Amino acid sequence: MTGCTDFPLGVFKWIPFKIHGAIELVAGVLLIVAPWIFGFSDIYAARNFFVVLAIIIFVVVSLTDYSQRVELPAPEPGDRRRWRTGQGTGGGPPSKG
Repeated sequence: MTGCTDFPLGVFKWIPFKIHGAIELVAGVLLIVAPWIFGFSDIYAARNFFVVLAIIIFVVVSLTDYSQRVELPAPEPGDRRRWRTGQGTGGGPPSKG
């Protein structure tokens, strides 16, 4: 999902960042109730794994500002950020020769 999110490191930028946050929140809720819904709450290792994973997701959601929009500055001559701008020939590192 991260690769499809509209933020500076997103590849495809299909999902708005606020929607990404909402999906993460829903995923956290589903993870925390999954052991009881699917009937494996008596298996302590599996239950604890899902609960800890949900807690980690809740911490990430609470620490992320999903409304902030980061704009990259315009590239300057000699700038090596050629990906996603359509500039350059191969997009790889410059040759040493």
